[in-house]
Amino acid sequence: MALGLELDRRGPDRSVLGWELRRSTAEFALLAADSRIGMPAELIFKPQGDTLLFVTFVQQRNPIARAIWALVAPRHRRVVPYLLGRAAGQQSGAGRA
Repeated sequence: MALGLELDRRGPDRSVLGWELRRSTAEFALLAADSRIGMPAELIFKPQGDTLLFVTFVQQRNPIARAIWALVAPRHRRVVPYLLGRAAGQQSGAGRA
């Protein structure tokens, strides 16, 4: 992966799509991944009424990480809301004939 994320491939017991589940409560879930290139990331998911707050935290520990994130960030800001919207649509349609 271009971001160098070290995703966990051992199983879903404490991970979501390879992201380590660092904390999970009724209020939020915190997922995290280390990075081989100095760009570890954390994701927060927090339900708010009928919407979902999603936040990405990315550390950029060196010039290479900063340069890569500068290229990736605009696409990330477009793709993530799209994917979450698709997932929400599929979830709301579950159980329909």
